[in-house]
Amino acid sequence: MIVSIDPSYNKKIGIAWFDKNKIKFASVLEKSDYDIKTRNLNNIAKIVHDFIVELLPATGKHLVVIEDQWLGRNAETYSKLLAVRYLITGMLYITRPDVSVVSVNPKTWQAKTLKLNRVKSEVIKKASINYASLLTKANPTEDEADAISILDYAINYIK
Repeated sequence: MIVSIDPSYNKKIGIAWFDKNKIKFASVLEKSDYDIKTRNLNNIAKIVHDFIVELLPATGKHLVVIEDQWLGRNAETYSKLLAVRYLITGMLYITRPDVSVVSVNPKTWQAKTLKLNRVKSEVIKKASINYASLLTKANPTEDEADAISILDYAINYIK
């Protein structure tokens, strides 16, 4: 199984997976999980980890692809996104050492799946939602759409 994650610490996290030749997707986290007054990065990572572990069959070859962060964000945002990504990755390494975890740069998957380079984030978000909607014949949220687009990148470009 292939699973992709569009990580966050201040909104819902999009997760997509490819199982039995079908793309499926969901958002995880409740408002209280990422509320600025109550959020805990360890808890956010644990929720994502537990969701993924529930998805993955006990046997077989599995790949988890998580979006890397680019340096265009401010330092506080960058460090929190890195922390969530590393916590999720570390938890998976400990509980499921059989699962390969790979990070992908956002510019890489956007260029390959959306055929976009050096455009504003609003353009990327719209293109990702449109692309993911075509792939799934559904109406994914912005974060689910990115996870779906990352999943498509993983299916086609990560061996």
